[in-house]
Amino acid sequence: LFETHPDIVSILCDDPGALPLLDTLFDGLMWHGDNVVDGQLDVNYYIKELYGDPTKDSLWDTGLAVLAVKGPPLIYEHPVVQKLLELKWESFGLLVFMMVQSIYVLL
Repeated sequence: LFETHPDIVSILCDDPGALPLLDTLFDGLMWHGDNVVDGQLDVNYYIKELYGDPTKDSLWDTGLAVLAVKGPPLIYEHPVVQKLLELKWESFGLLVFMMVQSIYVLL
């Protein structure tokens, strides 16, 4: 899907009638296992294309950036988007936040 339509998130965000299809798209990028172990369910997220490659893509061409600019606010409640935000925060955002806050601590 993303090889043929790399801008599918942008297309769905631009058309108000297609906004419900964002949920369907994100539901398709998530797989639930059948086994429950210790009250937890296995879930696989297929978010490579939404995450983007910072070495190849423009920062504003990734799926998350398009959602930030054009997406409806309720889409951030979807588990796929929450997982994507969690990964971005843990890999980049937390470090930058702590560096900026440490400047204020030193002042």
